[in-house]
Amino acid sequence: MYDKDIFLSIGVMAYNEENNIGVLLDEFIKQAESIELLFNITVVASGCTDRTQNIVRNYANKDNRINLLIEKQRKGKASAINHFLNRAKGDLLIIGSADIIPSNKALEKLISVFSDPSIGMAGGRPIPKSSIGIVGLLNRLLWELHHEVALCQPKLGELIIIRNIIDKIPKETAADEAAIEALVTQKGFKIKYSPEVIIYNDGPKDLASFIKKRIRIFVGHLYVMKTMSYRVSTYDIIPLMSIVIKKIHREYILSIYINCFRGLFANYSFF
Repeated sequence: MYDKDIFLSIGVMAYNEENNIGVLLDEFIKQAESIELLFNITVVASGCTDRTQNIVRNYANKDNRINLLIEKQRKGKASAINHFLNRAKGDLLIIGSADIIPSNKALEKLISVFSDPSIGMAGGRPIPKSSIGIVGLLNRLLWELHHEVALCQPKLGELIIIRNIIDKIPKETAADEAAIEALVTQKGFKIKYSPEVIIYNDGPKDLASFIKKRIRIFVGHLYVMKTMSYRVSTYDIIPLMSIVIKKIHREYILSIYINCFRGLFANYSFF
């Protein structure tokens, strides 16, 4: 259960998401209204060169609960989050990127977690929208490992909800959720993983982008560990490797081989 007098501020960080931003706003509005929740939505559009800003502006013109903040230059997600935190007035804050879609009743389930006063942050289970090809398989495997780790020790990503207890996060961090985890736990609150709440997300479309993103996040975790003395759960290497070994089973090996052969046949004509 949850207190219907709670005010929820939703922050959406957007960069060139014209194909998804309208769908996401509709979903947030539908879910919040279905439980008679007081809310507002702030979209921080950073360096967008497509129709994202125009789409959000059209929503804002029709609904005063929706606000558009524009960063002319893309300065990173941490910068966008800080713009949102600076303006957020809600008792609870949702923070997510514009490429996700929350599953049905995600808001209701996440808000209900805060009936426990010891909880300061919660999040659901990210699942890729697509798992086609080698990179799709890697994205799928990554988030399945993330899920297994989070079941043992909470680790949140893609869409999070927090109490309104932090003013800003380090602007240099490339791992925003990890930085927020650190700040929330430092204030004495617990983190809750809710795997029944599905968050559909987009992943990198090619191998180079996948590797680049993983390196960026790894460096971000190192930054959080060094500057905030917080170690994310995926740094516990022994249990992590145990999970990896269990997950790299025949399904993935076979799928990788099949997709490798598909790639070969797509690029070379043998017949």
